[in-house]
Amino acid sequence: LSRRLESSSSRMGTISAAQRDVLQQTAVLRDEFPAEAVVDVAELACDGGSAGWMGRQGSWWQRKKRPQLDFMIGQISEVLRAHPDWGARPLQIVDVGGGKGNLAQAISAE
Repeated sequence: LSRRLESSSSRMGTISAAQRDVLQQTAVLRDEFPAEAVVDVAELACDGGSAGWMGRQGSWWQRKKRPQLDFMIGQISEVLRAHPDWGARPLQIVDVGGGKGNLAQAISAE
């Protein structure tokens, strides 16, 4: 579905007539198979995943992914704190990664 909705002119909040048609064609599927939140992604990203395998001592998450997130959050924090509007207004951050959104979730919790 998402591939059929994407185009070179896709913009968040703007849906073309063709994209609207795709959404209408797949409405039955969305009703029949609604998305369910199985795990709170924010919890996994922010506390190391105490709810599942990511939080186990010695897990891949604890050994590899969590240190990466901690490093990146530190780097991003330095850049944000150096911004002239730091503390004066909310700053926007764009995560252009191609992963699962762990970094974006961790930043939003900071």
